[in-house]
Amino acid sequence: MSKYVQFPIYLLQEIHSDQRKAFDKMFDCGIYKRAAHLSKEPEDVARQLIYDYYMEKLPYPLVRSINFYADSGNIDLDPDYRGFAGIDGTFNAEDEIQQLIELFNRNADFYSEAFEHFKLHTIELAAKSKGITNIRPEAVLSSGLKIDSKGTSKPYAMVTTSVIFDYYKNEKSEFDLMQFAAHAALVSIIGEKPYCKTNKAMILARMFGYASPKAVPDPLPAHIAPLYKKYQNRYHMDKLLNKLKLAWYWLFYAYHTRGLYIAKCQSAFDSVGSLKSLITMVENKKEQRRLNELKLKTNEIRKQVIKELQNKVVR
Repeated sequence: MSKYVQFPIYLLQEIHSDQRKAFDKMFDCGIYKRAAHLSKEPEDVARQLIYDYYMEKLPYPLVRSINFYADSGNIDLDPDYRGFAGIDGTFNAEDEIQQLIELFNRNADFYSEAFEHFKLHTIELAAKSKGITNIRPEAVLSSGLKIDSKGTSKPYAMVTTSVIFDYYKNEKSEFDLMQFAAHAALVSIIGEKPYCKTNKAMILARMFGYASPKAVPDPLPAHIAPLYKKYQNRYHMDKLLNKLKLAWYWLFYAYHTRGLYIAKCQSAFDSVGSLKSLITMVENKKEQRRLNELKLKTNEIRKQVIKELQNKVVR
């Protein structure tokens, strides 16, 4: 099963107005993004096309096209074995596949039609990789494309499939939803880095689907304005971040850092070691910064002393 669902953080704005619909959209986008990474080579398109033809799963327009090419001698069909002539019982229709690829090269419209059918197949494959069945591929493709297009150049989060399923199936409290939003916000901030520096204002903005504090509109949408104001309060934000430490395995460090360093560990078992690593990295970075500042200051003093000495010589 594909472990993660990828979605644009603007969907976090919707979890408080229609929880189930918002998480349904996350699934649609996650399936669409996963499908986009599956192979779409002409050979794959041709193989799926002839397989679905033999299995009688093709829409009529494509059946008609293949029958036309077969009648005109461009495709040699095998009505007896239907692609399963090998002794090991696997599907092996290499002759038909190569003939279809040649037709794709000669007829762009035919290839386009076959490719659209193949995209629906990749949607089904991507859904199965996340443990999702009985979908309507056309609807998921349309929804996922729309969501992803709106999220272009905006921050994305990746959350485990099991967590998305839990929030999709079960009604959650406000605090539960805020935990999810904060977790997704932190994921969108840290990306693939082992740790990074941020601040509470940035986390808050991402929690409500905005790229940064500067992107937060004034006024806020009515359904999130009270919650946004609530979590601007230090007490509520600290309570939320403490919950993320205990239940979501996030690590935070902010000792004389003028910001908040974050890192993610996999479980409670490695939290102590991971926290030690985070603190070590941050303190080393602070020490290196102090050394660099001292080096710059030393150079400035050196230049000043040399200038003063040169002035004395001139006199």
